[in-house]
Amino acid sequence: MFITIVLIPILKGLAVKVDAMDVPNPRKVHTKPIPRIGGVAMALGTMVPIILWLPGSPLVRAILIGAAIIVLAGAVDDIKHLDYKAKFTG
Repeated sequence: MFITIVLIPILKGLAVKVDAMDVPNPRKVHTKPIPRIGGVAMALGTMVPIILWLPGSPLVRAILIGAAIIVLAGAVDDIKHLDYKAKFTG
């Protein structure tokens, strides 16, 4: 939780710089732009303790690699707005 709390303000500033903002439109509930990259902070806040405290078994490594691919695809989508084919590939 501490890692996530520390990373959110850092990634919020980064989201503004790389234009990873969710802009309101008629389908959205929010009324002002909000950063889209908070999932990276939550993923790192989950993965780092797992890496530090769980034994490095092949199963744990496989799950972490799979999760990292999904998080990376999501972060790239937040910045580049990928089409559905690229998202599905990730």
